[in-house]
Amino acid sequence: MGNRIDRDAVYRKYKGRCAYCGKNMCFKRMQVDHLHPQSLKHFEPGLDNNRFDNLMPSCAKCNNFKGGMKLELFRSELQKQVERLRSNAQFQRALRFGQIIENECPIIFHFELLKYSDEISPGLNENQVEFLKKRKREKKR
Repeated sequence: MGNRIDRDAVYRKYKGRCAYCGKNMCFKRMQVDHLHPQSLKHFEPGLDNNRFDNLMPSCAKCNNFKGGMKLELFRSELQKQVERLRSNAQFQRALRFGQIIENECPIIFHFELLKYSDEISPGLNENQVEFLKKRKREKKR
């Protein structure tokens, strides 16, 4: 049995925001997600899944969608969202009437945006790094 999870510390980790989408959450609604999924812990015996760096504050929508996925699979599934919506009649209608605008862009999680400095975060591809650099320049303005 692992250590007890300090929910308050996990909540404060990203100042009450979801580590993935960045949405503000009240403490009671926060879910604690395991970055490295609990369901895969048997592949790495001896790894403490409840160590602080593996615990992420998450909104219910992100945590439910992520489920037992590893981070890169979660990212790739999110990346497919616009394509999946294109076959939806309501999406097509809203697009035709200018109610929404398609904006396919690299999926960058909130915690990645926060940790990004002048270094390239491991695991990001060139498009994502460019996206982060652009966001950083925009933020400085």
